[in-house]
Amino acid sequence: MKTVLRINFPRFLMMLLSGVLIITTIAAQDESDTTLLERSLQEITVTSSRLPTNIMESSRMIYFQQLDRTNQNNQGIALDEALRYIPGVFSMDALNFSQDIRIAMRGFGSRAAFGVRGIKVLVDGIPATTPDGQTQLDQLDVQSLGSVEVMTGAVGGLYGNASGGAISLNTPTPYKDGVRIKALGGSYGLLRTNLALAKVWDRLTLELGADRTTIDGYRDHSGSRTFNLNSRLTYVSEKSEWQFTGQYTDSPLADDAGGINLADVMADRRQARAQNLTFAAGEAITQFTSGFRFKHRLKSNQSIDAKVYYIYRDFENLLPFQAGGAVGFKRDFAGLNGQYTLENLHYRLLVGAETELQTDARKRNNNQNGAIGDLIFEQDEKFGMTGLYILQNFRIDDRINLDLNTRLDLLKVEAIDHFLTDGDQSGIIRWEHVSPSLGINYRILPGQFLFAMAGHSFETPALSELSNSPTGAGGFNPDLEPQLANHFELGYKRNLAGWLWQVTGFHIRLKNELLPFELMDFPGRTFYRNAGKSKRNGVEIAVNGQLSKNLRLLTAYTYSDFQFSEYDLDGESLKGNFVSGIPKHFGNLGIVYEQAEGAFIAGDLSVTGKMFANDQNTDNVEGYSLIHLRGGWNFKFNQTDLKIYAGVRNLTDVDYFDNLRINAFGGRYYEAAPGRNYFGGISLSF
Repeated sequence: MKTVLRINFPRFLMMLLSGVLIITTIAAQDESDTTLLERSLQEITVTSSRLPTNIMESSRMIYFQQLDRTNQNNQGIALDEALRYIPGVFSMDALNFSQDIRIAMRGFGSRAAFGVRGIKVLVDGIPATTPDGQTQLDQLDVQSLGSVEVMTGAVGGLYGNASGGAISLNTPTPYKDGVRIKALGGSYGLLRTNLALAKVWDRLTLELGADRTTIDGYRDHSGSRTFNLNSRLTYVSEKSEWQFTGQYTDSPLADDAGGINLADVMADRRQARAQNLTFAAGEAITQFTSGFRFKHRLKSNQSIDAKVYYIYRDFENLLPFQAGGAVGFKRDFAGLNGQYTLENLHYRLLVGAETELQTDARKRNNNQNGAIGDLIFEQDEKFGMTGLYILQNFRIDDRINLDLNTRLDLLKVEAIDHFLTDGDQSGIIRWEHVSPSLGINYRILPGQFLFAMAGHSFETPALSELSNSPTGAGGFNPDLEPQLANHFELGYKRNLAGWLWQVTGFHIRLKNELLPFELMDFPGRTFYRNAGKSKRNGVEIAVNGQLSKNLRLLTAYTYSDFQFSEYDLDGESLKGNFVSGIPKHFGNLGIVYEQAEGAFIAGDLSVTGKMFANDQNTDNVEGYSLIHLRGGWNFKFNQTDLKIYAGVRNLTDVDYFDNLRINAFGGRYYEAAPGRNYFGGISLSF
């Protein structure tokens, strides 16, 4: 394998922060260039906190990125590009389209078998996360996103189950008629085409979009095909806003090359696991999403916000083994939410209620070398949630803000067994949970703020985890319990000469942590168990600002010391071992040069430290660094904008892994990532 650049993280961090501090100090000397930047930072209002708040005055750490500036003209394959400069957020598996991108936030979500787990995700205010805590983002058009907000602390008091953090993705509403056409091609058969239309009347805006992506993949048996249709209708009156959204996804092909052991990686990085080829491992999905949102101002200081949404998902998955290796379900997920907000000079109140119901009609058949065999499992699985929450903000004086949030969740999980040859394993589980949080923000000097927060979150097993019992029986695994976490955080925010500094330290204590494992009899299937207790200590640093009118610098660094404090595995104590799948150090440094007309260029340096592939800490991957470059030219012709761009990823051709399959049986942890690869595209707007 190629030599991988090693990074001395403490030295790297000190050099990085010293350099940024010098730059911001120099920039502060020219007040005329920074006044507008400072004002724009002060005016950033985030809504992912449910009760809208200024980003500097919030008692939480909330990160905000204007993606149409920091992530323009990228590949747009997965969400990891948009989250690169947000500390505390680590992603893998962006190139296995069968497993979907796996995002971890302060460790929450790192153990997902597929997709996003343990993090609340909202797309234009509509939940993409089901009540059991799972999120799939197959339908997401990353390049159409305008901004992202990320809360990395405990948000159980806001969103309930599986809220180790929250991500809010927002698409800008167009202000004029327009047509945008994009085409992109790249290495390994990447081809993406995109069309967006907008029609704006006096109070009504209609948006339509279509996106098609195909890719052969770097590894054998890793291709994908996806087609998306999107629509949105927005009506704004003097006091109200109505918004309807609809989205359709068809992904008939998403092959899974599987994890392989280190010897196989050394022999051929691009090979697929033999069993994945034999059993044609992969998935196919069809999904329809619809949502309606209504906002109305009752009085100058009172408003209501209501939303209703529905998601249908048809899912088929072939796993690399015979017994029960053909899995499918049809999902109906519906939700209703209502909120009332009162805002006075020194007190703000939000009272909300929501209810959601997820129903999965799940089947398992034998996988006969890629063909559907005999039925061996059939049951309906239901996950119902009713949540009541009260959010309060007290402005004690001009310097002090106090936030108090409380939420009650009533949860009901039910299995209705239809495969009765082995008996009726139907059953019901009920959980009740209260999630409080308390935070304070103190302005120590103009533009400088200290905050502290303490909160609680919980995470129940998902339906797919409950029904995937090691015994192979129907019903639910009776041994799984919700994971509980207490969060403590202390942070500092500073707006210096238009530069935003965000620094926070956190401590989290977990018990009943849900951890994945595999069995020899079912290699490739992921089971879960509760594994005692762990503690997580960490530091997050983000510094973003303008070096000049057209030159922007973005930095993010995360230190994660996550260890098991109580974990007995088959009689072996793993106390003191590091939580696998999360590096102790990781960071990103980026520079973006842009102008309305002419050249633009962007460069990203991503640095990832060593991480463990199993809970025993006997297998690990060394740290690595990646460099990505992209650039192009903006042309303007009257009302027409033309962009031509190209990029190279992994410029130095480093050998690394796009994904680790945690605790995989037989050491099959590794999914190799591509070396140096290229892409290029064109965008036409008029």
